[in-house]
Amino acid sequence: MIENRFCYKVLKEAGLAYDSVTGEKECAFIEIKLTTKYRKLIGDKYDKLHDKAKKGIANKLNIDVSMLIPISEQEYDANTEE
Repeated sequence: MIENRFCYKVLKEAGLAYDSVTGEKECAFIEIKLTTKYRKLIGDKYDKLHDKAKKGIANKLNIDVSMLIPISEQEYDANTEE
């Protein structure tokens, strides 16, 4: 099984994350994983699914879809702690 990661930045205006010191709104970062049976998604297939998945995420989080920005795995990793 092959794991595909879809990463997003949630704009601070969505109000999902706050600075622990100042209490001010911050951007949040979200990652979802999709497992495929034979190969990793690439190119247009990856990009289309990355964009399409944000609608479902926005619905689950009860935020406007414009608050979710698709980002690279590298940007996600640079902005999150493991």
